[in-house]
Amino acid sequence: RNWLDGRKDPYYGGTSGKLKGHKFSLYEGGIRMPAIMNWPGHIPTGEVNSEICASIDIFPTVVKAAGGVPAEYELDGMDIMPVIAEDTSNSDREIFWEMGKQTAVRRGNWKLVLDGQLVEGAPPEDAVHLSDMEVDMGEQHNLKNKHPEIAAELRESAETWRAELENRWESYWLPRSEGTTTHPEKK
Repeated sequence: RNWLDGRKDPYYGGTSGKLKGHKFSLYEGGIRMPAIMNWPGHIPTGEVNSEICASIDIFPTVVKAAGGVPAEYELDGMDIMPVIAEDTSNSDREIFWEMGKQTAVRRGNWKLVLDGQLVEGAPPEDAVHLSDMEVDMGEQHNLKNKHPEIAAELRESAETWRAELENRWESYWLPRSEGTTTHPEKK
């Protein structure tokens, strides 16, 4: 971004504190955010829940709460009301992200980031970055060499998901986009 003094500086979108990365990064500083939910009589008050959920879970949760059937829709998220209201765990679930060439996956305490950028437009920080979020929420230590089997397993999962996403984009959405999307056309 250009500032009035003529210098170029990345847009950080605010501070991410001790978390690695900023806006447009798939490190925690770019994607982690708290959520507050309130539904008297359904969601217990005054509780803090540390289970991993994502914004893609809001729609299926609202559909189910309104009496609908989320399975009738093609959704990436899940109904998280049992996690919130009944204190069940979803720690084995995989959640994926993509931003430009970056791809990330979280399963339990493990998070893998492929081609992770600290800020938009920066070169990748690491081709593969594995973190144990239980002990290193700031993603300061890359554990890919210490746990190569976990890194390989999560990498395969992330690459498979990304390939399916790209295939869906090219076969379904790109032909319908008529230039209205932000994804570049592939040649």
